[in-house]
Amino acid sequence: MPGENLGTTHVRAPAHRAHACRHLPHSTRDIARRSHVCAINSCVAELRQHGAEIHCERLRVRDEWRFFYTMTRGPQDA
Repeated sequence: MPGENLGTTHVRAPAHRAHACRHLPHSTRDIARRSHVCAINSCVAELRQHGAEIHCERLRVRDEWRFFYTMTRGPQDA
């Protein structure tokens, strides 16, 4: 989807689950699968510029490093 703003539209959960999901960690793979976006770090950077608080944590899972993101405050809450 070239030329489309991917910052906030593709990584949000449905409204009825947004609050509950916001505080759960999501791996980059989970986010990429749900959003159809590969540059998750770029989306996170854009959301942060718009006031979102997103924490990144690197964890070792089965001898591989994986990154998990947790949004504690969305851009609309800023």
